[in-house]
Amino acid sequence: MQLFDTLRRYKMLLDIKKVLDMSSGFHKLWHISTGVELGIFDNLVKTPMGSQEYAAVYDMDIELINAWMEIGASYGLLKKRGEVYSNTAFTETYLCTHSKHCFANFPWGITSMHSKLFEKLPELMRKREKYQISPELALKVAQGTRFLDNWALDVLLTLPVHEENCKVMDIGCGQGYYLIELAKRNQSLTGIGVELQESLCEEVNRRIKAEGLQDRLSVLYGNAKEINLGENYNICLINNMLYYLEKKDAMDLLKRAKKALKPNGVIAVQQPILTGNVDVGFVHWVILIFGGMGLLPRADLINLLKHEGFDQVTTKKIEPTGQWLYFIGKMKQ
Repeated sequence: MQLFDTLRRYKMLLDIKKVLDMSSGFHKLWHISTGVELGIFDNLVKTPMGSQEYAAVYDMDIELINAWMEIGASYGLLKKRGEVYSNTAFTETYLCTHSKHCFANFPWGITSMHSKLFEKLPELMRKREKYQISPELALKVAQGTRFLDNWALDVLLTLPVHEENCKVMDIGCGQGYYLIELAKRNQSLTGIGVELQESLCEEVNRRIKAEGLQDRLSVLYGNAKEINLGENYNICLINNMLYYLEKKDAMDLLKRAKKALKPNGVIAVQQPILTGNVDVGFVHWVILIFGGMGLLPRADLINLLKHEGFDQVTTKKIEPTGQWLYFIGKMKQ
């Protein structure tokens, strides 16, 4: 009997730990997001300093910045020697914007999105309504996946993007990162991006001009399901947006992409895959609330691409966990 009581108490402790772990994860997300938003991690790269000095230099509340830094040290995000704080190797690698592997915008974008969405979740689920995402919120969500850019670019560079006069279309191009980086690496590459947010189109076109690429690249404002996409593209990119569409719309978009490609053209669809992973399951749930078809299991997305005429489909891992994949589709010759 005593053994049973001991085991029962131990199980209760484990259950409580699960609750506390969930709470801790939420707290860490907000803590990191605040540091990213305020540029604290980047500033500490330049000069490690104590909280009092930091507050004076960057005009912040001493008490609040001191508490934030103490928490950062307890989370293992900051190192403390005496009264001076500096970044850990993890923070330098993943939370500082100079790093190739930075995913600092991810927690910031996710918390920005979720803070508004959480308030409406119960009502949306009761009424079976879809959440109408604003352009500003969509931009923050897009910024949240910026940490994938360098890894994803490495995959794209294995495609025939180095061929002479390669022509690329990027549907839902966001901030135009892939188009610009590919054009820098191939002086004969041309391309267009398609983006639903007018202000973002203007921003990317300004960036393209600043890079001196305006003769080879441009971003069109409009819905890729409606505007003239052109033709004879070698490669079509669809990055982290197909799952926001309803299945019929996704199929129609793939048909349009296929029509715009050359007979030997390639389509590259980027998305996380639906597995038993809790975090990915949560993303799938949120996308369903937005009104999209949600994340598909790997086999289902392959079948969808094949159904639309991309007979040869392979997958390539983008980041180390293999949670995000590129689905590379080719048509039969």
